Amino acid sequence: YTPKNHGGTYLFSAAWNPDGKSLAVGGYNGTDDYDLRVYSWSGVALSGGESATTAKDYGANINSVCWSPDGAYLAVGANAASGITTRVYAWNSSTGVLGDALAGANKSHRGTVYGISWSPDQNYVAICGGSGAGSYKVRVYKWDGTNQTLTELSGGNKDHGSTINSVAWKPCGNYLAVGGYNGTGDYKLRAYKWTSETLSEFDGGNIAYNGNLKSVSWSPDGNYLTFGADKGSGEPYEVYTLKFSPKITGLS
Repeated sequence: YTPKNHGGTYLFSAAWNPDGKSLAVGGYNGTDDYDLRVYSWSGVALSGGESATTAKDYGANINSVCWSPDGAYLAVGANAASGITTRVYAWNSSTGVLGDALAGANKSHRGTVYGISWSPDQNYVAICGGSGAGSYKVRVYKWDGTNQTLTELSGGNKDHGSTINSVAWKPCGNYLAVGGYNGTGDYKLRAYKWTSETLSEFDGGNIAYNGNLKSVSWSPDGNYLTFGADKGSGEPYEVYTLKFSPKITGLS
């Protein structure tokens, strides 16, 4: 296997298409100014990702990439480029062509977006990051696949209290986990309940931790929540797996 050279200064995120045949990567200032690339996977080698049909110049750091569950769309979260921090691109798996950003899905968090996650039912896109408009660090948009638009939901806006680095939907789609820096009440990890297009906190859904959470991930059955963290000051990174029942337990 021969590795691919993105050619840029940074590479921040990678995600496999659900069909297992293509790989999206996001970074900054790659070769020919492509920040976003989609490679085709043959089972032994990557190809493509080197022309305008499979790569795009976003114009800023792309911090997170996420495919829609059906693999037909690619959502990205990024630093602001012309004020836009979230974009969605259409992907044609038959022709291997990545379309231009969909105008109706260009969104401005008005703060850097570090994480993005598509809900399992493909109806919602959650983003997280620094302090955006209204001091919200978490936003949930409704996805209209017919018109290819994202619409912000007022019930999906939350202020964690500090920067959030990662966001992930529970596989059943009724909870959303976020992890980041020192939030309100010293909570770094939160799980919100998602009902009637509204995020709400619940008893046992918050965990305090002496460090900064970098990534959160659910187990496929939704019974466990894993996070990776950095305590700083030269200390090693840590990984914890916690029971979700639906309270979060297991961290002492």
